[in-house]
Order: sequence, then structure tokens, then C-alpha cells
Amino acid sequence: MTEKKLSNILPGIAANTFSILADSISTFAGYVPEENELFYPKDGVDVVDVSQTWWHILSKRTGLSLLVNESYSGSRVSRTGNRPITSSFLDEKRQSPLCGDIIIIFGGTNDWGAKEQPATKEIFTEAYRNLVEMMLKRHTKSKLYFCTPLQRTDHALTEQNIHGWTQLDLADSIRSIVADYPKAHLIDLALHPITEGDGMLTDGLHPTRMGMEVLASLMQAGLNLVMDYQ
Repeated sequence: MTEKKLSNILPGIAANTFSILADSISTFAGYVPEENELFYPKDGVDVVDVSQTWWHILSKRTGLSLLVNESYSGSRVSRTGNRPITSSFLDEKRQSPLCGDIIIIFGGTNDWGAKEQPATKEIFTEAYRNLVEMMLKRHTKSKLYFCTPLQRTDHALTEQNIHGWTQLDLADSIRSIVADYPKAHLIDLALHPITEGDGMLTDGLHPTRMGMEVLASLMQAGLNLVMDYQ
């Protein structure tokens, strides 16, 4: 009987399981904690089945088994905004369930682009650095991948929020912080060009079915995973 194993290109590193810490883009009803707010599925959006989410596609393509999806619509890295404080990526309630060979951390767009009380760049930068340090200390058995947010089209890349920073600043902040920690790894989703009308996003922020396919490909490339058959 053929046994399928997933291994990383880097020598000596194997991966079979993963978890997600994320926001609305990674939600789907029935697959996140009951108390977490959802975006998917949503009327008028063509992502209608869990098989169409980026993480389900990634799992099917690579053989990685999803252990925990700790995604929460509207959640932020920083403890700002009008969501419960427990929705922060830093909160114990969200950190404690995470496990697996790989943990993908995919957030930050709500800190910058939320309509109500977006975070200042200084608050976000401090929170993100705390997140990286906390997770490296806590999740020592997992390989951690921190993602820059996808480009969004409801705001121009150079458009400043009320605190004077842009999507470009957001991505650069994450890149700079992750680069300071050799055991933290970056998936630079923000490098992928997304334009209004290209069919990637349904509302300028949330991926369509086509967007989910592209996002899954970007994640797979960022994880640098190949299939080994033995």
C-alpha cells in the first residue's frame, strides 16, 4: 500500500498537520469555534461550500490535515476596535488551541482598514512584534508562517487611513518584524497584484471562488512544500 507523506524542501523538516490563526477571509460556518463571527458563506458570494475555501484547497493539494481553524471575522492583531478583546490574535483564548506541524498566521488587514477605530501604525507594530515573540516562545513544536495581508481594492495601495499609514506600510511592517526572527517565516501575499474587476475579490476585501484558488496557490508556494510518495 502506497503511503503518502508530505515533506518540506528544507532538509530534515516534515509537515503533516496545520492550524490557522486568521480573520474573516479564512472563516466558514461549522469549521471555526461557534462563538467566532463569520463571513463565509454569505449571500451574493460564490464561495458556498467549504471545499472552495483556500485552506480546504491547500489541504487537498498537499495532504496537510487541518487541526484547528481559529478564524474570527473582523479580528485584529492588536487589542483595538469594537470586537471583544478576546478576538485579538494575542489572546489566550485564540492561542491555546493552536497546534500542528505548521501554524499559518494570516491577519492585520482589519487593524489597518477597519472603518471604526483603525490602529495606529505604532500600536500595530508593537502588537505584531508581541505576536511573533509570543508564538515563537509558546509554539516551539510548530513551524510558524506569518502572512502579509492580500492587497485589497476597496482602498488604493497608497491611500492613507485616518492615522496616516497605507497598505504598503502595513505589509512592510510585517516583513520587517518577521525578518528580525530567524525561526519565523514569511508568506508575502501582499506581493501578488490584485486589481479591481479582476474577479479575485467580491467586495474589495474577501476572495471569490477564483480568489480562493489563487490564495491557496500563494500559500502553497509560500510554504515551499512538495509531495513525496513512498
